Amino acid sequence: MSNFFRRVWQVISRPTRYVGRDLEGNKFYEYPSTSEDPRRTKRMIKYQPESRKWDYVSGQARLPVQWSMWLSHTRHDAPSLEELQTDLMRQRRVQASALELEAQYDAERAAQKLVPEPAPRQTPESPIKTESAPVQPSPPQRERMKMPPSAPPPETQAWSPKVIKRG
Repeated sequence: MSNFFRRVWQVISRPTRYVGRDLEGNKFYEYPSTSEDPRRTKRMIKYQPESRKWDYVSGQARLPVQWSMWLSHTRHDAPSLEELQTDLMRQRRVQASALELEAQYDAERAAQKLVPEPAPRQTPESPIKTESAPVQPSPPQRERMKMPPSAPPPETQAWSPKVIKRG
C-alpha cells in the first residue's frame, strides 16, 4: 500500500516533462523514476502520427541516433533541432560522395574493361535466377589468367610426403 502512495506522490511532485521533438515530429517525454533509483527516469516517445509507430517497430523507419542514445540513457542531454539538422546534412553529403565515388569507379572499370560488370543486386521484386551450367571465364578474364581458349585442364599428380628419420 505504501508503494502505491509513493508512486502517487512522485506523479504529483514530479510530473511528466516534455523534452523535445525530432525532425519528423515525434515527441519525447521524461517521466519520474518508478524504480528505487530516482536518477534513472523513464523516457518515452509519442510517434507522430500514431500509425507510424509500426514503421519504427518493423525497421522500415529509424529514429535519429541522438534520440536513440537519449532514450537508452547513454546520452544525458536531449539533442537540439540544430544538432539533428546538422547531422542530416552530413548524412546527405556522405551519400552524395558515395554516389560520386561509385560513378568514378564505374567509369574506370568501363575504360579499362578489366573487370566484368557485377551481377545485378538482388531485390525482393526481382530475384536472381541461377543456372546449373558451369560458368566460363569471359575473354578479358582468359587474357588475365593466360588460359588458352580451349586448353584441357592440367594433369594432377599424386603427392606423398617424404619420411624424415630423426635421431
